[in-house]
Amino acid sequence: MSKAWPAFGAPALSVAGLLAHTSGLATCIPSGTRLRHLLEPLPMAEWLAAAAAGAAAGTAEAATSAHVPAGFGGAEFEGAPWGWAVAGLLHAVAPEGASASSSSGGGGGGGGCEWSLQALLEQRVTSPLGIQDELRLSLTPRMRERAARFTTSPMMRELGLEISDMISGDHARSDKSAPPPAAAAAAPDAAATAASTAAPKATAKALRAVVGSDDAPDVYEQSAADGAQWERFQGAQQLQSPATLNAAQLRAACVPGVSAHGSARALSRFYASLAAGGAQPAGGGEPAAAAAAAAAAASGLRLPHAALARAARPASSGVLNSAPATWGLGFQLGRVVDASGRSLPLVGHLGLGGVAGLAVPAAGVALAVTVSQLSVRCAPTRRLVELLLRECGLRLEPGFLPEDD
Repeated sequence: MSKAWPAFGAPALSVAGLLAHTSGLATCIPSGTRLRHLLEPLPMAEWLAAAAAGAAAGTAEAATSAHVPAGFGGAEFEGAPWGWAVAGLLHAVAPEGASASSSSGGGGGGGGCEWSLQALLEQRVTSPLGIQDELRLSLTPRMRERAARFTTSPMMRELGLEISDMISGDHARSDKSAPPPAAAAAAPDAAATAASTAAPKATAKALRAVVGSDDAPDVYEQSAADGAQWERFQGAQQLQSPATLNAAQLRAACVPGVSAHGSARALSRFYASLAAGGAQPAGGGEPAAAAAAAAAAASGLRLPHAALARAARPASSGVLNSAPATWGLGFQLGRVVDASGRSLPLVGHLGLGGVAGLAVPAAGVALAVTVSQLSVRCAPTRRLVELLLRECGLRLEPGFLPEDD
């Protein structure tokens, strides 16, 4: 990392370590910082570069920390710090590689013709594949108008949390309906705010925001007017709150690992370009996969088989969304079994709430599932993925998606 990005303060961390999520940067995040600052990739990359030395010193303890349960391995998806590190690294190696325009949207933390990570993504990946308007890190205002809103009601039911209890002020719950840590930590601050401002209506709005209520407005833009500074109360957890996913600030931001947006069609086409590096199925496969393979070959995006095989080699194990996960270089790994009984490698990634994309290069298969109703257990995603793979003569082995209870 530091060879390509001299300002980065952890010389022992390699690019492979960053891609395999063994960087130890998961807790490398400033406290008391507002959302709009956390979503500025280059300023945050500069902060991370200076703070990385301390984070690297604690990497050895990561496997036994409270963040990574014993037996899961030491890797952990780092979230926003991972995105800041990727942005800083790409800016260091391609400082003149791309500049923002009105059509490409957000970039390195400013407007005009500044360096833009979104523009770099379009030039190198999404435009050659014809998916530049459907797979993005940053949405333009017009794109945000047609973006789906996330619904968290299924997630709240799975957690045993009644939103009506929170907005009514009834905090007496059974053990089965205890709120998640973010909501539990915010509740005392909410009560203090209500007492000092005499604004119970505003407090109810803020409580709905904390738990990600479906009817919550863009709370981070309205919190000051409502008399509750929820960004300050939540701290770093605001980047993990489901309420943040519908915020205009997040959708306009450009932070890898945090602000990606896409359709299932575009995500599957991206993974189909990876599958093009493996064996092609008889008959050329599905039209979308064939189109992506052709686009990848024409644009030079088709990975050599050896490079894809290296990326798909297990490099670390740990946790993702509180479930066991195995990573290669930049991908979450899994396996499928074909009709002949062969076990084939799968590369992909599971997102928050059940979004998933994957490819089975040896079978020439790629697919994606996007959801607006977020789920902790991801049961609908699992059923869809298993059904689609079964239609392709493949069976998903345990380890890639959360197991049913």
